[in-house]
Amino acid sequence: MLRSIGRNTHPTICLVAVAVEDVVLLLILALGAQLVVGSEDQLLCAFIPPEMPAVQPAYWLEAPEEKRQGDLWLHIRHGKPVTLLTWHGCGDFLAVVLAPAGHTQVLIH
Repeated sequence: MLRSIGRNTHPTICLVAVAVEDVVLLLILALGAQLVVGSEDQLLCAFIPPEMPAVQPAYWLEAPEEKRQGDLWLHIRHGKPVTLLTWHGCGDFLAVVLAPAGHTQVLIH
């Protein structure tokens, strides 16, 4: 079930974050000029997963190659339902609210 959606507020980055259950999907919107879309490709291709992931409240996972040919690039998996997400005004940070029964957490990515 779709819980929240937010477009990056940075004027030269066409990223959208979509919260579905406990996962946030980062999508590139190919609506802009190819030069702008290419900058998102470079930004997200620079992601290097750690060799030994530490215990974290969220895990960043690259999308499979066939999905990256479309719009989907990264999954951010949380162990709890994401109820809200929002981008910082400059577009540098993404905040998510996790709200399982009785507890609320905010994570900044």
